[in-house]
Amino acid sequence: MKRQLLFLSAAALLAAGVSAQQLRPGYVTPPSSSMLHKYVNDWVPGQELTTNYGDNGESSAWEDEEFFVSRVALKPHFVNLNTQIDKTKSDTDNKRLLFWVPINESTGVNGEWLNALPNAVFDSEVFSTWSYVTHYGNWTSPFGWVPGAMADAAHKNGVLVSGLASIPNAYLSSNWANCLAGMSAMNTDEGVKKLGNFLRYHGVDGLGYNSEYYGGGSYGEGLRGMHGKLVKYMKQYQPAFENVWYGGTNDAGSVNFNDQLSSDFYQTFGYSDEPRTILFLNYNWNSTYKLSQDASGITATGRDPRDLYMGMNMQGGLKTATEWAQHLTLPYSIGLWGAHSVNYIWINRAVNGSSDASKQATYQRDLEYWFTNGKRNPLHVMSPVNSLTATSEFMGMSRYMEARSTLSWELGTEPFVSFFNVGNGAFYNWKGEQLHVGPWYNLGVQDYMPNWRYWIATEYLGTTPAEGVDAKITWDDAYMGGSCLRITADNSGIAYLHLFKTEFEAKNNTKLTIRYKVLKGNADMTLVWSKLGSESTEAQGNYGMVFDKDGKTYSSTKPDGDVDYDADWQSKTITMTSRNKLAGTISAIGLKFENAEGLDILIGEISLTNGSYAAPAAPTVTRAKVLANNYKGIDGKVYYKMANTKEVGEPVYNLDVKTSLFRLWSRTDVDPTPKFLGTTTSWAGMIFSAPSVGASKVQFGVSAVSLDFANESDIAWSEEMSTGDYVAVEDVKVSKNPVTTNEDFYVEFVDPAHAPVDWQIKDESGNVVASASSATRIDIADGLANTGSYDVVTGSGENAVERKGVISVSDPGSGRQPIIESLTVNESSKTSEDIVEITSGTDLTLGYTGRNADGTGSRGVELNELAFAAANADLGIDTYKSFSVAFWLKINTYPTGGPGSLLLIEDRNGGWPKNNWGYFWSRTTEGSLRCAWIDGGFAKGLDSSPNGMRVYSDYDADLGTAKWNHFVYVFEYNSQNRIRTKFYLNGALQTISKWMWVNKGTREGAEGLSGTSGWDDLEKSWDVSVSDKGTDATETCWCIENFPLSQTDWIKVGGAGPNSMAAINGVIDDFQVWGKAMTQEDVNLSKNGLGNLETLPEDVIAFWDFEGEAGADKGFTSRGQKQIPAYLIEYASTGDEGRSGHVPTDAGFSAGSPFVPGTAFDVVTSPSWTARKGILSEGKGTGESGSVKLRYNDNRVGGDYTVTLTLANALGQDEKDYPVFRVTQKGDAIDGIGADGEGVEAYTVGDGLFVEFAEDGDYTVEVYNANGMLMAQKSQNMAAGQNMNIRLGAQGVYIVRVLRGGELARTIKVIRK
Repeated sequence: MKRQLLFLSAAALLAAGVSAQQLRPGYVTPPSSSMLHKYVNDWVPGQELTTNYGDNGESSAWEDEEFFVSRVALKPHFVNLNTQIDKTKSDTDNKRLLFWVPINESTGVNGEWLNALPNAVFDSEVFSTWSYVTHYGNWTSPFGWVPGAMADAAHKNGVLVSGLASIPNAYLSSNWANCLAGMSAMNTDEGVKKLGNFLRYHGVDGLGYNSEYYGGGSYGEGLRGMHGKLVKYMKQYQPAFENVWYGGTNDAGSVNFNDQLSSDFYQTFGYSDEPRTILFLNYNWNSTYKLSQDASGITATGRDPRDLYMGMNMQGGLKTATEWAQHLTLPYSIGLWGAHSVNYIWINRAVNGSSDASKQATYQRDLEYWFTNGKRNPLHVMSPVNSLTATSEFMGMSRYMEARSTLSWELGTEPFVSFFNVGNGAFYNWKGEQLHVGPWYNLGVQDYMPNWRYWIATEYLGTTPAEGVDAKITWDDAYMGGSCLRITADNSGIAYLHLFKTEFEAKNNTKLTIRYKVLKGNADMTLVWSKLGSESTEAQGNYGMVFDKDGKTYSSTKPDGDVDYDADWQSKTITMTSRNKLAGTISAIGLKFENAEGLDILIGEISLTNGSYAAPAAPTVTRAKVLANNYKGIDGKVYYKMANTKEVGEPVYNLDVKTSLFRLWSRTDVDPTPKFLGTTTSWAGMIFSAPSVGASKVQFGVSAVSLDFANESDIAWSEEMSTGDYVAVEDVKVSKNPVTTNEDFYVEFVDPAHAPVDWQIKDESGNVVASASSATRIDIADGLANTGSYDVVTGSGENAVERKGVISVSDPGSGRQPIIESLTVNESSKTSEDIVEITSGTDLTLGYTGRNADGTGSRGVELNELAFAAANADLGIDTYKSFSVAFWLKINTYPTGGPGSLLLIEDRNGGWPKNNWGYFWSRTTEGSLRCAWIDGGFAKGLDSSPNGMRVYSDYDADLGTAKWNHFVYVFEYNSQNRIRTKFYLNGALQTISKWMWVNKGTREGAEGLSGTSGWDDLEKSWDVSVSDKGTDATETCWCIENFPLSQTDWIKVGGAGPNSMAAINGVIDDFQVWGKAMTQEDVNLSKNGLGNLETLPEDVIAFWDFEGEAGADKGFTSRGQKQIPAYLIEYASTGDEGRSGHVPTDAGFSAGSPFVPGTAFDVVTSPSWTARKGILSEGKGTGESGSVKLRYNDNRVGGDYTVTLTLANALGQDEKDYPVFRVTQKGDAIDGIGADGEGVEAYTVGDGLFVEFAEDGDYTVEVYNANGMLMAQKSQNMAAGQNMNIRLGAQGVYIVRVLRGGELARTIKVIRK
């Protein structure tokens, strides 16, 4: 009997749903897509749906409806031509855009449903360029449903949302046939009324159909009629309501994909007196004949031409510059699709780095590339390009439409507030205070983002782009939430950054507020706006100045404060009245920058309020539930209601109950202090990692926040609940990675509460090299003598847990992880627990010691979600010729949702479905690996059947994170062209744990062993007969089906792959292709590296060790039988659905495998320091020692500050804090009274500062304001008794530093009254 294991990084844990900090299977159950008719029939207005259905109609209890209810009403767009860039483009000329794509990852690695549900994963999709989208069709959301959080974000921006009837290609399955029949039966006034009210209540703005099915003729007419009645019924509540139909299945129930509005779609499309759907045309619409059919169809139906959407396939699809140019003149709208499980903007976010913040920044940039343009400024008019990829050359959707806005309502009812929080982050700030540390995601709490990303001009509402100013979202800081707007400016002229297109009436005492934090630099920054009727004229007068280039802040029209550099958030509020002539209807809001020099500023709020907004009533908690409890805390969910006066069954919005959002809390029986955990707009909240140390009882709470965020209800608490069974997590961690030979290290459980167990460390031969008894960690004091991989075993007997290759031991000559051994202050040893007093204006020397971590070793190529690829056309492997592929790979991060791709062999430029499936693929989730072979009939598109032959095999293979693994895939053919394969990991032949045979849609297991279908556990290796099905019934196990390799295939590692595989981030090294089926001896040779061999084995076709540089074509040339190029590649569309070519890109390098020879990569350790409010200079050092000078100039008495040292190289980093530095001051002169001492006296008279010297000498006097900014400096040779006179500026406290001969003589504080 095997023990069931719970690993944070393994599939077993993920499936069990016990790990805290992200959604797990069973946390939130979505509705079934093909059961919409059942939900509508079950729905009783005013009552919660409590029954869910599976795809086969089986029912089960349900508690999660509230996560699929929108609490934000759809806001209407308004039109003002005078605040558009193209002021000639009327609303009827403004194209619409259907974004018909998935959002976020559709599912997690173990099938948990993600989509846009709130989660505790920072790297989640926060779509934000809403002003260029009119309808977001959530491709992976169930038919008739959308997560409430996504709908809330879309609705506030005026964007329609819908789910999808993702009906399988070809003939209708029984569940979908029943669904369409059920929907057809609603073709009555009462049926449509109930359906419409159901959609209204849940916040769904249309029905979407991926209609490429045959049949349904018996209920097609009823379905079409229902669509027409539904649109008519819904338009009385929601004028923009629309259903979406893909132009596959026509009126007759046939599939023709004819890419045009021909007469066989008229009934589906509808007529002007009864519009039924908008029509998304398939992708080959660009022909003279088809476009003429579209024009005839629009005339015949009398429909708005913008109801016809010309499909653009973002994963490929014959879309060239010609198609994009056509969009400039055609009256039709644009439909973007791509692809089935993840959208093609989101999928490429890791090209600039694998950290969450880096990926999110790249994703937001790519959104701006796609929807604005490659210059990220809609003023640039860029020519259509032959691309469907977000690049700096892309013309963007702003080329075809004007940005839309909803920012027009009565401010007395609802304020306008934006904190520039996009809805995710690594922390959660509340009014500038960090109340929660940890990753989070909730799209529903996204603020209004700038309508233009980013309209930066030399004049207000001007059309000439301004240079030297940039804006972007940053997750480094926030006033509210996890992000804010960051602006950099370095321009001597004037630049206007236009933020919001508005139509708000500012009445007497309406307040306009900006909140900001200046990081560095200076400029004149003005908050600018204009009024309706005079849109191009600035209306702020002298009231808009926020701060000037001299560091003075303005609360009114004159300077009265100082910029507080890199400190707390500062704000300015402007009160608009008729007296100061600021009242009126505001048409646009932006910022003006003049005389900018190195300005770096955060904007944390822009708001418009009119009066006060009452605190909402407290919610009523209806139920709560604990979902998991482990060392990271408690996961759970809480449901609640808000008292309201709406009629039963009517939508109730947060605005109706005077609420902006809800704050989520927890408390326990041992700590009753409420702990803030996040926010949501839904009336159900996900709880992640609630603190629970020592607790047996827990409560979840919720409070409602007022519309202006100034007030808040009491916290409503759930009943006390048991914290549930504590689940110990079995993951272990190594104290150093990699470990070098003879170096001390330890291995311990990540769970500090894990019970003591027995430990063993085993080498690659299975020998026990270290052990410990009844412990929670094992210490290897003298290290391990030999390089290689080592396994860790915990427990004993049936409870033993063996983890392969957890420890990697390398030679120290190739470098190692830095370690900080000691910290010093002025050569005195200190720790982070100490407190060191430092006088402002004096220098301290901060030092450190460490170990020598530098070295030289092999060099690897960073994948960064791209693929490393070699063409079989260059390799020359014949169709049925045996071959093998070997490589070293280190995976740094796994995809957030879905498996990550490993080895792929495919022709991405072939026709569908060949380009979507390929010849072979392998993928990994944390803890397992799957391989699949695809037969020629299916993969090559030669078989008329939609389902061909596939063979899947699974392996238990924990590849770990940031750990080097050696892979060998063996493909061996016999004389009958049959194939068998082997997979080696780290030199060991792997055993198949599961396999499945798919034969034209029929799934079979290992027939002859179990006699059952589906998956079967096998204790058999692939080279042992597992079945007489598809084999010759011998131990050689040749597959009876042919799996031919094509000359057009590419052999690749990484990159996005078929079957919903996402790209990994990692490093590849020693990539090899052999022209034979490798033996164990070959595998061992490959694993040890071929780089030092003067003569390679004769069967090595090509070997890339990355020791040399890439050529002009960006290709690396191989050694071996052939000297051919291989590339780091990205994909570019080349043809119809999914076709794409390989575009070589520049490779980045990192340390390669420490287990193979090489000298091309130098591991160099360097220090870096961070010091808030401190001034660092003269920093220098190596891995062994270094120092930096620290000084504080801001004279904040009693202020405590920290300095952090980071030692880093390509193999890792170490980080430690110096002691707390308590800043005090030297000298004291108050109220203009001089302070004698050090031969210096200072005093003020009016606005003059007088410094008197008792001795002759060369003196320098520096004058700083209270924020540490240098305001004046004067150097002069002074005689004894002589005065130096310096003019002071505004009233306030100043710090005077007097230097004699370059040495500090005196620091004095004076006050200028």
